Amino acid sequence: LSGVIPVEIAALHSLSSIRLFDNNLEGTVPSEIYGLKFLFFIDLEENNLSGELFPSEIFNATRITKFRMSNNNFFGTIPPDI
Repeated sequence: LSGVIPVEIAALHSLSSIRLFDNNLEGTVPSEIYGLKFLFFIDLEENNLSGELFPSEIFNATRITKFRMSNNNFFGTIPPDI
């Protein structure tokens, strides 16, 4: 896959995992996905994504137990309360 992650993915209200690793995705991760109530697994490793690794919206995603984002172009630090 190539291109950006469409914001419309957040309309999939029952989505529990996002596994888009090892593609050519670019741009930022739409903050709207962090509002998905059932999302527990995000794997976006090995892409060309950028932006803040831990935007404030991520703290709305209280069910996430696995968060894989390595080998992208993110910036920022891991908050101490994670």
